[in-house]
Amino acid sequence: MDSPKCASNEKNITFDNFLEYTFEDNRNKKIDLLTETSLEDVKSGIKYSDRNNYISYLTNNFIKCYSKSECSYNNVRFHMADARNSSENILMNLTLTLVEAGYNIFECIRYMNNINSGVFAINTAKIYTDQLRQGITILESMLQKPIDYNSYIPKKTIKQINNIKYPEIKVYLQNYLYSEIQKYTHDITKASLDELLSDSKELLNGLITSDKSKIITFGYKVPKNLFKFFLDPAMVFMDVYLIGRIFRQFKDGTECNNCIIYAGNNHCENYEKILLDFGFAKVFETHAKDQGSDKFQCLDLTGLKLPLFS
Repeated sequence: MDSPKCASNEKNITFDNFLEYTFEDNRNKKIDLLTETSLEDVKSGIKYSDRNNYISYLTNNFIKCYSKSECSYNNVRFHMADARNSSENILMNLTLTLVEAGYNIFECIRYMNNINSGVFAINTAKIYTDQLRQGITILESMLQKPIDYNSYIPKKTIKQINNIKYPEIKVYLQNYLYSEIQKYTHDITKASLDELLSDSKELLNGLITSDKSKIITFGYKVPKNLFKFFLDPAMVFMDVYLIGRIFRQFKDGTECNNCIIYAGNNHCENYEKILLDFGFAKVFETHAKDQGSDKFQCLDLTGLKLPLFS
């Protein structure tokens, strides 16, 4: 798939182009870019066409800067802020394998219903059969004892909190992290997880037998609950990690002063809430244009006061 482009209109710009202009116009300032990118994404060189989302495209566009192999912007620190599936946390990594399988199958089902191309979508969904089977095995082992979300917290997230310079922010993030974990622990019962396991097996059976009815029924239900039980709690780990990096002191004694965050909408809503709680003010807001097309990332920034960093 081609990279996203905007119409030839000076009012519209893609986010990666906006970043390039910002980096160039602020060569004398240190900028920190924090994105929903993982070390695994950078190592694998994930392409926009692989996942069809703009974060993957942006990551690949600046891949040399993330990997620190070669970068045109010496004034910018590129932070891989997605700490959820780090290699240290094998259980969470494998859990996300199940979530990814469910999400990909869901996308196939949605495609099948939207354009009535059932055979093609079912065959595409069947590609994820082994991944779903692996995830079910993991889920079965997890359900042998109560799930302790505290055990999933990546060491990287705790490290960011411990290195925060400001005591009140450190306490806030600690309380936020553990209160969110407690909420998920309270809401998720063994019965609901047993039902998820049973539904996942029904979906697997539907994929193996090409049972369209089962694939549609459980292809919608399973991903929804996978997100609720696993991806939503994991989102908290990334959000605390990212905010912790903004307010921590690094080994060279520096801090983040000119920050740009790029992540999914749910993450950004959390960041906005947290930063408003810290006393920050929102001075500008805009939304991407042409939703549903490859121009979805076109932004109208005419109301944004520039230069971005004074």
